[in-house]
Amino acid sequence: MKAREKQSRKKASLWVWFAAAAITIPLVVWVAPKRSSTPAPTSTNGSAAFEPAPLFPPRPTPSTAQVNRSANPPRETPSTNGPAAVPDLKTQVATLLNSGNELLRAGQIDQAIARYSKARELSPDDEDVHYNLGIALSQKGDLAGAKSEYDEALKLFPDYVEVHINLGNLLLRENKLDEALPHFEQAVKLAPEQASAHNNFGIALGRQGKITEAIHEFEEAVRLEPAYLEARCNLGNSYLRLAQIEKAEAQFNEALRLKPGFPAALHGLQRAASLKQFPAPPPLR
Repeated sequence: MKAREKQSRKKASLWVWFAAAAITIPLVVWVAPKRSSTPAPTSTNGSAAFEPAPLFPPRPTPSTAQVNRSANPPRETPSTNGPAAVPDLKTQVATLLNSGNELLRAGQIDQAIARYSKARELSPDDEDVHYNLGIALSQKGDLAGAKSEYDEALKLFPDYVEVHINLGNLLLRENKLDEALPHFEQAVKLAPEQASAHNNFGIALGRQGKITEAIHEFEEAVRLEPAYLEARCNLGNSYLRLAQIEKAEAQFNEALRLKPGFPAALHGLQRAASLKQFPAPPPLR
């Protein structure tokens, strides 16, 4: 893709598109059971489980959007007996990506992979092709294949924010925190106004035990998007890990105000009440 096309991407419009067409690809997001007697989910070190944002969905390329917006249809060849005009390479690739996106949204993963793979054959230097194929492979469970496609997309366009976030999420699934962290950090640098970038960066930091740094990222995510319930509960869980119970309760209560019955917030309040009743012993000196 031409450099000027890459530079012309408007982040704000991208985020709006993502919100409208999001495909939920759960990573370690948990759904809390209703019974209060069930303990809240925990991570491997016994701390409260964090909830990463879902992967970003495939998006139509600018060329696809241009094809769809075209006011003037292509001219027909003068000869009625001659062969039909063959679409140019850019249009073929855009059509394949659009078709793959629709198939992926319909849950037809193998067919979507076939479309994206054909687009890759036609245009191996298009980072959007590798990005979309990476998402489809990740949904299929081929994490190694997805990582290879994301890596290729970043070789072609190192500042591809969505790829950094998706690749970071993929590495989190494999518990490769040291590899995931730089991608989330880069995403935050490239798109400081993107709430999910801060949330996921906070998750990686929290899993490394860097709770203060994680709180900073979760606070920023909530500041940017006050109704970001997962980030708000991650912030509450982080406060609990520092025994800041009142701050934690405030976050969980706000999440419930925004969405009554939100399971993660309910479990957060249960954990906060438990900590009040059975406070943790002070650390040894």
